[in-house]
Amino acid sequence: MRYFTLFLLIFLFIACDKRERSNPLDPRNPDSKGKPEPPAIFSTHDSVHVSWSHLNFSNANAYNIYRKIEGEDDFQFIKSLQPHIFSYWDTNCEYEKSRWYKISVSSEGFESILSDQVEIRPGPSFLWATDRFNGMLTKYSHDGRHVVFRTTDFIEPYRLKTSPNLNFIWISDLWEGRIKRISTNGTLINDKIQLLGLTDFVFDPLDEVVWVSSYNFNTCARFNFAGLKELEISLFKSPWYLALHTGANRVFVVNDGLGEIIRMNYEGQIEKRKDGFENFKAMAYDEKRDRLWVSDLDRITILEQNLGEMNIYKRLTGFSRIGAFAIDHERGDVWCFDFLQQEDASRVLKFSADGDEMLVLNGFTDPRALAVNPANNNCFVAEGVTGKIVELDDESGATLGVNVTNREFSKIAVQH
Repeated sequence: MRYFTLFLLIFLFIACDKRERSNPLDPRNPDSKGKPEPPAIFSTHDSVHVSWSHLNFSNANAYNIYRKIEGEDDFQFIKSLQPHIFSYWDTNCEYEKSRWYKISVSSEGFESILSDQVEIRPGPSFLWATDRFNGMLTKYSHDGRHVVFRTTDFIEPYRLKTSPNLNFIWISDLWEGRIKRISTNGTLINDKIQLLGLTDFVFDPLDEVVWVSSYNFNTCARFNFAGLKELEISLFKSPWYLALHTGANRVFVVNDGLGEIIRMNYEGQIEKRKDGFENFKAMAYDEKRDRLWVSDLDRITILEQNLGEMNIYKRLTGFSRIGAFAIDHERGDVWCFDFLQQEDASRVLKFSADGDEMLVLNGFTDPRALAVNPANNNCFVAEGVTGKIVELDDESGATLGVNVTNREFSKIAVQH
């Protein structure tokens, strides 16, 4: 009996000591250091959602939120919430103005140390990103740093396209060979567009048509938004990238197998061919200026539509591999990346609408995709292996923010 009593006393002593050290508000706690984890945040337009995890501490009687706005010197207390509430909406936030948040926990007249700060810059847009290897689609806040939501309702999501003022997104799922239309909250609207071996797609929101290419099956097809195939053309040899002139109802097709670009109307009738290309890398169309940007081999070619012809306006050489273009359709500036297979050896470049070099930014490792944000003209760069989203300032090219996500990005697009 004496041994049992002694054992019980030792057990109670250890348990009490462990309970003291497990108090998350105790500054001596080796895990928490006496402060809560920083809150999770994201923005939707002019509102910021602040949330936090439940503390395993029964004596907490309030969570306190502190905020600092760009231009202010110190954090200000803004709200105290009961312990069963774990989120707060901060509304009427000014666009493009950074905000920082911290939280603390109160217990019986005692307030914990403030958490580490988190930063966000609200705005009117969202950044969408696909991760084809993990079947994942993610929607990020305006500054590209915070997750709004994430879904794994895809097998191999790849390309995604948006258009101003539309409440849906188009995404290609390569495994299924389908183009899927989803709402801005991630709900599937339609997945009836299907073309085996699909490679690229573009859509016209005015005529409500979607053009799809199939590299392996040498076809291009036109669908309506409901998913009905209206036209299929099989005169290509390995069609790849697509672009649209929605005002003139024209389709540009990279016919990779023959080293040419084909321009045709919406009825599939060929209007013009432009050859002399080899090993295409990317294509993008500036509809406002009627110019086509094309990369092949070590060069960039700007094609200008003039009197029905596709004439070379300018050709730039000396690159390694221009992997993608992103056009600022308001200003005409064009961002692209030049890929090299060494760490920090790739670069991001910016050209004027006339092809004049404006910025050269070094130090990128694995750029996979670019997207210009129409809300502020900044450029997002997504890296694959590093899993980074980098936001670059439109004027200086300075890095405004880096989001290390641990994801392997495929494509990105801005919804505005």
